[in-house]
Amino acid sequence: MNEDSALNILPEFSLRQLIQKIATNRIDDDDRSFYIANIGDVIYKVQRWMSLLPRVQPFYAVKCNNDINLLATLNALGVGFDAASKNEMEAIVKICAHSSKVIYANPCKQISHLKFTERHGIALMTFDNVSELHKIKRCYPEAKLLLRIKIDDFGTLYHLSEKYGVDIEDCPNQLQVARDLQLNVVGIGFHIGGGRYDGEIFASAIQLARKAFHYGKSIGYNFDILDIGGGFPGYADAKFETICAKIRQALDEYFPIEDQVKIMSEPGRYFAERAFHLVMDVIGKREINAKELTAQGEQKKYAYYVNESLHGSFGNVLHDFDNQSFLPVSKSLEGLFSSTVWGYSCSGLDYLLKECQLLEALVRISRYSIVLLMALANLLHTILSSYQFGRQLKKNYQNA
Repeated sequence: MNEDSALNILPEFSLRQLIQKIATNRIDDDDRSFYIANIGDVIYKVQRWMSLLPRVQPFYAVKCNNDINLLATLNALGVGFDAASKNEMEAIVKICAHSSKVIYANPCKQISHLKFTERHGIALMTFDNVSELHKIKRCYPEAKLLLRIKIDDFGTLYHLSEKYGVDIEDCPNQLQVARDLQLNVVGIGFHIGGGRYDGEIFASAIQLARKAFHYGKSIGYNFDILDIGGGFPGYADAKFETICAKIRQALDEYFPIEDQVKIMSEPGRYFAERAFHLVMDVIGKREINAKELTAQGEQKKYAYYVNESLHGSFGNVLHDFDNQSFLPVSKSLEGLFSSTVWGYSCSGLDYLLKECQLLEALVRISRYSIVLLMALANLLHTILSSYQFGRQLKKNYQNA
């Protein structure tokens, strides 16, 4: 594997077999962490989405994982893209020829980013405040706008309504300003946040969006787009089925097919989380004598150091709500010990797991001995020291 962007299609391997094969064949002086991507899982997820939500066109949230092979696969399968920045849009326009498949889903936009969208004909975008309307009027008056509404995100673990979204009572004022500025508002959008997977929150948000549609009609707009945002699980197929059933029911009630409203969504984790695995080396190990005594005597603790960091591929730990899963490559089953996993920057805050139970026999100083299942990767590189972080190695494996 000479190019970071290369894609190798492999015969059937288990995940452990694949990692061991890579470790055997790798160059001695190349000990970086890397990713394995199961493109087959992405294809399965698209098919499952189309089966359970046939009325909802997915626009993949590029902020989740901007791997070029993932983007190309989704594009080939007809998935659109949700971009929140110029960098994300630059990645998309390289592989997607149709600007209608892209939404600039950031309610507060930089002027240079707005100008980029105008040059590339990316017209669909969100807003949630009056000052943004004036900015859009100056920079891109032909844009097609979605008003993002605030929803009740009680019970979610990852809140977005604190930052984005207009209260439903203020919708008439926002829409009237847009009307006075002769801007083209074409629909309503929302985002439930994340970590709540019962489907009821989507149903109530869809009902609220119907109210916003009524406001638009009273002012003279004829909305034809509803964006139901993201917040879908990457795992838990049964929960996804429950969510989809609630969404279908709410859409049929509040936005029936005969209304001819285009329904779109912005899933990220759903497509990427289960498909990507981060493989790391354990580069150091330290035994710590615990102060507390147990019935078996003094209990050992261990600290491990890996060739990744909170300031690299683990940047999502700063804001994410789901615990990532660590999977040792070996299958041995020996004693569990309280353990902390540290990143290799010099920051005292750079820990990936604290006080977790790991099998000491499995976590050893060796090549590629821990695998992390994750979706958000290589996106928050707030580098505190001059470290180089994991290259991307894309593989297609089965039965991992």
